Amino acid sequence: CNPLEWSIINNESYAGATLHKMTAILDEGDIIERAKVPIEFNDTWLDVRKKITAEIDRIIKNFFPKLSSAIKEYLF
Repeated sequence: CNPLEWSIINNESYAGATLHKMTAILDEGDIIERAKVPIEFNDTWLDVRKKITAEIDRIIKNFFPKLSSAIKEYLF
């Protein structure tokens, strides 16, 4: 599906990533957090990918303690 490439090809002003709950149907789960990054005129695919990767890392780091707590509650 190549969302970053299509964002650049379609001359979008930003790209984004979403963390959501998994369900049996693709992209149907509740959204937990979203992030978007600007696509600058001179950005390459690699530039946009680096920006998105940084945001994904931030989202996961913020969410991991909540997930860890939920797992502990469930298991113990």
